Amino acid sequence: MVSITATEWMMDGVWTEDITPKQIAEMIDGAVKVVGIDHVGIGTDDMMTVGAVADFAKANPDAYTDNGYMVDAFNRGATGAAEMSKHLAPVIDELWKMGYSDEDIRKLMGENLIRVYKQSWK
Repeated sequence: MVSITATEWMMDGVWTEDITPKQIAEMIDGAVKVVGIDHVGIGTDDMMTVGAVADFAKANPDAYTDNGYMVDAFNRGATGAAEMSKHLAPVIDELWKMGYSDEDIRKLMGENLIRVYKQSWK
């Protein structure tokens, strides 16, 4: 199961720009093409603002096993995320434009995760 993040600097490496709903939909579509519609979801743990995370990462770089990626991102100016709460509806619109069905959207929006949880949690 892969859940796509909307945190802009994790997706496109452009540190100071917000990601668009179309770009998020393209990332979701790319994952679907690799692993299939039944194995993709949307990561809804969007940070909204990275201020507290940036301060923590800079103060505790050894807490991350990412070869310095987080601290580098913040030092380059990573400041935000796609704010999934405001972008989710337009992302769905973009997926419909790409030909995704209502059933596909339901899978992406949570049915896939629920299936995995039911199979793996006791």
